[in-house]
Amino acid sequence: MKPGCLILFLLLSTPLFSCHKKAGIQPVVHPQLVYHQDGDVKQLMYNDPNGVNIIVLGDAFVKDDLDTGGFYDQQVKKITDYMFTVEPYKEYKQHFNIYVVYAQSNNRRAAVGTPTDADRTKFSSYFDSQVTRLLMIANQDVTDTYIEKAVPLDHAHIVLMIVNDPIYGGSGGYYSTTSVDPNSKYIAIHEIGHSFGGLTDEYEDDQLAAFTTRAGALAYPNTDTTKDPLKIKWAHFLDKNAYRPVVNIFAGGYYFANGVYRPERGSVMLAYNYLNYNAPSREAIVKRMDSIMHVPFDFNDFLKIDSLDAQSIVIAQFGLQPIRHDFIGGMARMHWLRKIKLQQPHK
Repeated sequence: MKPGCLILFLLLSTPLFSCHKKAGIQPVVHPQLVYHQDGDVKQLMYNDPNGVNIIVLGDAFVKDDLDTGGFYDQQVKKITDYMFTVEPYKEYKQHFNIYVVYAQSNNRRAAVGTPTDADRTKFSSYFDSQVTRLLMIANQDVTDTYIEKAVPLDHAHIVLMIVNDPIYGGSGGYYSTTSVDPNSKYIAIHEIGHSFGGLTDEYEDDQLAAFTTRAGALAYPNTDTTKDPLKIKWAHFLDKNAYRPVVNIFAGGYYFANGVYRPERGSVMLAYNYLNYNAPSREAIVKRMDSIMHVPFDFNDFLKIDSLDAQSIVIAQFGLQPIRHDFIGGMARMHWLRKIKLQQPHK
């Protein structure tokens, strides 16, 4: 090639080569997944050293579920984010702390019936073979050991167990248990109402009613056996303008269609179509929070915060149909009562 041609060739080819290099396809670099180890603890939220501690655990999650931001983290976030859209947790969020404990199981899904060695998960979660939506934890000793990785047992005020099983299920009790069914966030709020707020079920169920009496409703802040507006437990709400006609005396509760009364037409303790606790239930939850924080409960202070949301809560309640009455908490407590003879099985 003549020298002039060579120079021309280089001048013409160099920009093309440089442009091709800049526009070239770069190799795709996939970020390496980071996995939480069995027994790791993450402080998801911390607000108050004397506040209410929520301990979240997961059962039936295998290693592939425990990557940072992975399936387990997503389930935790879904429920805890939702919890703080619900009153009274929303207004009192600054008094809650959340600890997430990571536990690796060998198997996904809960057992059906008492777990065997072949299908055992970290905490031995299982569905009752007769009450199929009743999801419970068999290995309480190991569960308590993992709770203590986060806080001492007597400082674990709410224990939420998420079980990696798509079947609808859960239970109330010392642990508030839910599966990963799409409705898990609603189930969790209902079960926490039992275990933290000391609330009872407000729906009717002839099967459950056969195991108890109407007098049992007297033990709970959200049911009563009198319809006398001066003597009923929530009489102190009935003369408050902000709660009219929301809080009243409605027939039905504690599994009975009559002879037991509840304070509002509906609430999350009746069915998960209702997204909120009723006013006396919110009061009971705040009382429990105050007792943990060693703060005297003041009803007037409670009203200043709560009554602002009373009407909007009711509007949300009345707009939801059809009603679902298939919560699990009551059956779980009846089941435990028969099996281990606890006098206060949902505490």
